[in-house]
Amino acid sequence: MRNVMIAPAGAAEKAPPRRLAVVLVAACFCAPGVALAAGPSMPDSCRQDLNQCSLQVWQRNSFPHRGVTQSVTFSNGATLTCTSNGANTPRSCTMTGTPAGGDNQAAGSPTTNSAALAAQNALFRSGDYQGPLDGDPNRDISDAISQYQRAQGLPTTGVLDDATRARLGLETSPAYKAALAAQSALFRSGEYQGPLDGDPNRDLSDAISQYQRAQDLPVTGVLDDPTRAHLGLETSPAYKLAFAEQTALFRSGEYMGPLDGDPNRDMSDALRQYQRGQGLPVTGVLDDATRAHLGLPTSPAYKAALAAQSALFRAGYFMGPLDGDPNRSLLDAISQYQRAQGLPVSGVLDSATRIRLGLDTPASNPVLAAENALFRAGDYMGPLDGDPNRDMSDAIRSFQRAQGLPVTGALDDATRARLGIPR
Repeated sequence: MRNVMIAPAGAAEKAPPRRLAVVLVAACFCAPGVALAAGPSMPDSCRQDLNQCSLQVWQRNSFPHRGVTQSVTFSNGATLTCTSNGANTPRSCTMTGTPAGGDNQAAGSPTTNSAALAAQNALFRSGDYQGPLDGDPNRDISDAISQYQRAQGLPTTGVLDDATRARLGLETSPAYKAALAAQSALFRSGEYQGPLDGDPNRDLSDAISQYQRAQDLPVTGVLDDPTRAHLGLETSPAYKLAFAEQTALFRSGEYMGPLDGDPNRDMSDALRQYQRGQGLPVTGVLDDATRAHLGLPTSPAYKAALAAQSALFRAGYFMGPLDGDPNRSLLDAISQYQRAQGLPVSGVLDSATRIRLGLDTPASNPVLAAENALFRAGDYMGPLDGDPNRDMSDAIRSFQRAQGLPVTGALDDATRARLGIPR
């Protein structure tokens, strides 16, 4: 690491120049609480892995004795303190004084390759790599990967492939995870006896076909949703939706087909029959109104319209069906309510109307929360309507000026914190 300086330690101040380096090294190895000034800022990796950070700051043999403590202070104010566990590697580390949002990459250091850095750390721990932990995917790291693969009986490629990543405990690709999950599930079912290596090869495809045949599923050799469902693996959102629909219609007595997550013609016919029986528009499509009747999740737009209908019904302004349909009757009811409340008449469920109807609260509307807080502070005298207008912006500026905050007129994080408004 560049520009590492040992804090004054008495003996170092008076040592002749030729002996200075020896004294400094001895102080670094043995003195507890030695303070260092390391580089212009804190390395990125320090925030994710303090042990990795300590290995970048100190060499492996810097902590020969159990209980020896050293601290390094970066120029952005962060301090890394590590205590030896007696194994010549600093293991017990803490980071203090990290500036919020500050720059945390050492000046003059190249941008690191996170995958290469993770590989270097893992191979360093396994004893196959002794080079710098700098995230540089160079020849040394490739040789170390080859050495590790050879020792583990993996194909020797020198490339950090999924099988090597898995063996090192590193993150693998979604395709590898899916193939490995299939192999594991088929191994448990007795259909697959090959290696659990995440390789989607012919043996795995044959095992899938054999399982599908035994389960009376369409035999494709592909890990499709019905096969995944039978194996207890994660399925796609579309499959889950169709399966939930089939299940709900089966419970209602309108659908007698297989619960296979297939949105086929039988499902469409069952939906029409259900809609007809419930007095809903007959579309054969799983729309929000039908979903609501079946007890399935509905869209945000449907929920908002239904909430408005319900609130206006209670207020005596809406007499139509509570069906979540944002139609003309609902717009007319909103306009009528706005006129009666002295609000701008737009026919739109705006923030002020939502607040007056009790659909929004300061907790869910940051502008309304700011209006209330600024009103209490004496900086805002306008209506508490959740409208981010010019008066509100002026009030924020007035508050920021009085509090010694940057005057922006915007409800930034610092202003929200001072007003006590959660993010």
